[in-house]
Amino acid sequence: MTVVFTISSDCPHVMELAAALNARENTVFDAIAKPITENPLFVECSKYLEHSACPIPVALVKVCEPAGGLALKRNVEFRFV
Repeated sequence: MTVVFTISSDCPHVMELAAALNARENTVFDAIAKPITENPLFVECSKYLEHSACPIPVALVKVCEPAGGLALKRNVEFRFV
């Protein structure tokens, strides 16, 4: 199963990443079945994103689960308490 990402952001680094992701095939199983250091999405994100705390890599992996029918569509949020 392949996934096509549609990403909109004001961040130029995220938009560069979006172009790179759309230029290659992204599979659901590569995104969710590999450790972070071997995960193609995390590897690609590390080439474009400058901040370690950027939530985009986790968000990309997370949306692959319901896109592949492997999880329910649920909102995910970071909350500071």
